[in-house]
Amino acid sequence: MIYWMSLLPRTPCHPDRWAKRGERERILAERLSSKVNEVYRTLQSPIQRAQYLLQEHGLDIQEQEPPLEDAEALMGIMETMEEIDTSDDVLRLERLRVENDARISSTISELETAFENKDFTGAKAHLIRLIYWERIDRSLRKKLDS
Repeated sequence: MIYWMSLLPRTPCHPDRWAKRGERERILAERLSSKVNEVYRTLQSPIQRAQYLLQEHGLDIQEQEPPLEDAEALMGIMETMEEIDTSDDVLRLERLRVENDARISSTISELETAFENKDFTGAKAHLIRLIYWERIDRSLRKKLDS
């Protein structure tokens, strides 16, 4: 039900609905559909959604290289990344993945709470950690899939 409801806003501007109309209307529908799809993708991603909300409140953060001010968390991230790079133990890598999935879930909850409380500075800190947890997730997936 939720899936179909999420598609409803995109339906009226889908270019196929405008194919038999004039060229101008078709081009406008394509542009609008493209923008709606971009917004939809942004809302689906916790990182992109948080980046957008922080930008709306004057706090810009890019995913490329955000500074992590929590030295203990940074040390843990570096150790985990090193372990991923050097380990060939599939069971250990799977355990790391389960641990990281829990960190991701917890951080997303903390991020949502920070936004609900309008704590944008806290939200930024949670987002930075989430970006690093997602990097660990990508590294684990790549290592386990190879």
